[in-house]
Amino acid sequence: MIDYQKIADAIKFYQGYQYIDVPWVVSLDTMYITCPPECTIFPFLDKYLVASAEQSFLQLIKDKKLKNGKYLAATPCFRDDLVDAIHHKYFMKVELINIGGGHKQLDEILQDSVKFFQQYLPVQIVETSTKPNSLSFDINSFTGIELGSYGLREHPDTGPWVYGTGVAEPRLTYAIEQHYNSFRDIK
Repeated sequence: MIDYQKIADAIKFYQGYQYIDVPWVVSLDTMYITCPPECTIFPFLDKYLVASAEQSFLQLIKDKKLKNGKYLAATPCFRDDLVDAIHHKYFMKVELINIGGGHKQLDEILQDSVKFFQQYLPVQIVETSTKPNSLSFDINSFTGIELGSYGLREHPDTGPWVYGTGVAEPRLTYAIEQHYNSFRDIK
């Protein structure tokens, strides 16, 4: 079950980011900036439902409606995942972005997110970069649940940006339950 209080708490917590309303549907070319061609997309009228607000931000950049800076937005995310305890067909997420950002801004988003998650449970940063000249990380709970993804990207239509998960629900709620259940198992 989605805990909307955690969504509200994240919006309030990330004070250095400007909250904006973003579209929940984007053009196909915007979708493919972060979603490879083989991924499942969900048509809605003449556009496509977002897999993350990162795509919403990119649409606004392409439409010249957003300038460089730090922003956050809350959107549903639509995915074609196999459903299990941490994967859902849709969920709610607060996404962070620093348009025009680089390595320093990636570190800032990571540190801001660690502080947010540490209010609930201990976390660790894990590097996930797999390509040369790529920089990406996850923040995981100590029970191994990925709470968010973070990285630095660039595209000819948008320029560089840093992205990161402010919070995803119900994933954080599940991770908290697993964290406290792990203590019960020790007894």
